[in-house]
Amino acid sequence: MAFRWVKNGTMHASTQLAAWRDREGISQEALGGSLVPPVSNITVSRWETEDRLPSRFYALQLENRTGGTIPATAWGYSPEEIEAIRTLLTPPDAK
Repeated sequence: MAFRWVKNGTMHASTQLAAWRDREGISQEALGGSLVPPVSNITVSRWETEDRLPSRFYALQLENRTGGTIPATAWGYSPEEIEAIRTLLTPPDAK
C-alpha cells in the first residue's frame, strides 16, 4: 500500500504532529490515550515517523485535538473524504 504523504505548509503532517506534541508537552502515550478508541504510543510513533498513516477517523480526531493545527487533509485525505466522516459522526439533532 502506498501512502499519500502531503505537505501542510513546509512540514509533513507527521513532523507537525511531533512538533505540536513537543510544544504542548504531551507524550505519545497521552495523545494516544486521548483518542477514541485509544491507540498505543507505538501507533503515534508510527504516525510521526511516517511508518503508518492514521485512518480518516483518527486524522479527524487529531485535527480536533490539535485545534486545527494539523488538518485531517494534511495526511492526504480529500476534503470530501473528511466531510463524509464528519457527517457520519454528527448526531442527527445537530445537523
